[in-house]
Amino acid sequence: MTADLPEFPITKDIVGSGLLTQLIISKFVDGLPIYRQVEIFKRQGVELSTATIAGWIRAATELLSPLYENLQKQVLSSRFAQVDETRLQVLDRLIKGKSVRGWIWAYHAPLLRLVMFDYAQGRGKENPVKHLQHFQGYLQTDGYGVYDGFGLLPGITLLSCWAHTRREFFEAKDYDLPRAEHILGEIGLLYDLERTRKGLSDAERKRQREETALPVLDRLHAYMLSQQAAVLPASPMGKALNYALKRWKKLLTYTQSGELEIDSNLIENSIRPIAIGRKAFLFAGSHEGAERIAMLYSFMGSCKKNGVEPFAWLQKTLEILPSWPANRIHELLPNYKPE
Repeated sequence: MTADLPEFPITKDIVGSGLLTQLIISKFVDGLPIYRQVEIFKRQGVELSTATIAGWIRAATELLSPLYENLQKQVLSSRFAQVDETRLQVLDRLIKGKSVRGWIWAYHAPLLRLVMFDYAQGRGKENPVKHLQHFQGYLQTDGYGVYDGFGLLPGITLLSCWAHTRREFFEAKDYDLPRAEHILGEIGLLYDLERTRKGLSDAERKRQREETALPVLDRLHAYMLSQQAAVLPASPMGKALNYALKRWKKLLTYTQSGELEIDSNLIENSIRPIAIGRKAFLFAGSHEGAERIAMLYSFMGSCKKNGVEPFAWLQKTLEILPSWPANRIHELLPNYKPE
């Protein structure tokens, strides 16, 4: 008599959840490309091909697809989202031997501690339009012009990022030190005030911002207006002033709610692992592979935001997902807390 085989994550394949998890974590958390993992296994006397491992990872993402769709839905239904994008080189079968530039779009819901990445071949407005067409709430972005139109849509309020604004004046420091130092000092005071509000309720955070940050912002705005005519528009300081004043209303928006962030650093931190991975594996093998990369980085990034150990989470998820009820799939996300 023969016992029944154990259930494996991938139908008709004997790869276990532990090995599958190790392969994914090694690439998408530790930055080890598949070919390096093949060499590691070879030193241990295990022969695995890159094609075999790539096939396993492809099958794992197919299994995880329903969970990824639920993650997307949750992020885009949040009342506060941050959006950014980063490049990714991708091999294109139509252009033999060459890679093209694709884009990983990031959507972060700070209130839910979830981040979702999505791949697109272009950097135009098509991807954010696809995802944000039904979004309602506050949307925080950098100064990329593609996002400006979303502020005209009903139900969306745009926030600008003070970190990007500060960067403009920091870069102008070598050309106009007195003005740059004064403005950077005022922006630094805004950040000092934010640090004192950690741990406060949203209502108290909003109240304190109105009492302490708005006077600083009014003073800073008046100074910028007074200096705009005194500098050349094409100079670094002139460009920095124009950047800030053009977005002034959106730079004030963070004071409207205690749930909002002064900058989009949280989403930039979420993108950093992709930049590290990009240096390690250089490019995605196909446009479909880039879509899988976006999915797996979404899960790994969301684990990090919730302090969840990614190996344990992914292994357990791969084990139970095949038989998990569809109406409870949200319970498998890293941010889920049983009531």
